[in-house]
Amino acid sequence: MKSDFSGHLPGFDVLRRIEAQGFPAFLVGGVVRDLLRGRAGEDVDIVTLAPPEVLRRLFAGAPEVGKAPLGVWVVPREGGVAEVASCHPHSLEEDLARRDFTVNALALGVDGQLVDRSGGMEDLFRRRLRWNGDPRDRLRQDPLRALRLARFAATLPGWILDPGALAPCAPFAGALGEIPGERVGREMARGLRGDPALFLNLLERGGMLGAVLPELGALRDAREPGEDGDLLSHTLRVLGGVASLSPELRDRAGALWHDVGRGVELRGGDPEALSMAPGILGARRAARRMALWRWPRGLGRSVEALVRHHSLGADPPSPEGLGRLARRHGTAWLEGLLTLFWAHGQEGGSFALWWEAHRREALALRGRWDRWGGGGVSGGAIRALTGLSPGPGVGALKARLEEAVDRGEVTSEEGARIWLRRFSSEGVKEGPGTA
Repeated sequence: MKSDFSGHLPGFDVLRRIEAQGFPAFLVGGVVRDLLRGRAGEDVDIVTLAPPEVLRRLFAGAPEVGKAPLGVWVVPREGGVAEVASCHPHSLEEDLARRDFTVNALALGVDGQLVDRSGGMEDLFRRRLRWNGDPRDRLRQDPLRALRLARFAATLPGWILDPGALAPCAPFAGALGEIPGERVGREMARGLRGDPALFLNLLERGGMLGAVLPELGALRDAREPGEDGDLLSHTLRVLGGVASLSPELRDRAGALWHDVGRGVELRGGDPEALSMAPGILGARRAARRMALWRWPRGLGRSVEALVRHHSLGADPPSPEGLGRLARRHGTAWLEGLLTLFWAHGQEGGSFALWWEAHRREALALRGRWDRWGGGGVSGGAIRALTGLSPGPGVGALKARLEEAVDRGEVTSEEGARIWLRRFSSEGVKEGPGTA
């Protein structure tokens, strides 16, 4: 089968460079699947019959990852990079036969020739995820493929799993704990960005949840007094509610871990649960897991803060409290916290009447700080304008200035200087005016 868009293929320049050496080269895997779906693929993978020594010479400046002689070259291309691997001395068909799912076992050449030996095109047309050959063989080669099955189902809208596709995963769940955390964390982040409730449900049904997220697996039998369902079901519903309002991984991950500390407390027997509040305990458990997954530190800190503060939904902060949270964690983070409050309140059947007012206040805070430009007046500038000596008084004045920005009384850096000059001339007791 041939296509007419070969000249517009991602990685076309790299394919041509390899073929100029006299060796066939093909786009393979997800990039082909996405192209045939009319979408631009994020990752560009190329397989060639050129032996490794040819690639090593051709891409001498490109990083080589993996163990020789079967390394992968990360090659710069127009618009990004391409990962180039050699299937020498085997054939392209042998390489495709080892790929995980039929829709990923497709290859596309520079001439538009499509190679499909496993019915991937039909499955693509039917939006069906089906193992490429014996699933046990594929899982023995890489147990992470069990996690990828759930991730693809959660991120390809309208796709279905082939009947029985989940069943072979459970015997390989234990091996997921032996895979480098960074690989697991990458799949988890992608799955949570899709349909996170479906993703977690598939992990649970496939017997994988306890292996990749033992903190969540422990919620399976933890029940609040008087509640019929367990905390795992509750968490999945809250996660679905947050996902309906926010695409941010930060907010979805906060929902994922929000009740982990409470689950530990209900199950009992954990010394940590005796020494700290559930929110703090849950935040610590989340932080450990995100560190294992090598998630970015900034993301991890934001998620920790959501987990730590989610219980404020039962005792809503004042507008001043919202301002302090926004200054500490950012206005976008505050909106994420309010989204978690909303989803938690909806799930519990006690939707807080204060939520809408707080949501408006959070949006107003964001607008004020956006107009401000995200900057501020430094401690040195405050000392220069007021004559104060270095010390805690400068910090206290800075906090008062930030509260004035929260209230909309100060809307620019020049306004801040006017505010500070008034403070300096009128004194502490009088307090500064509006600018």
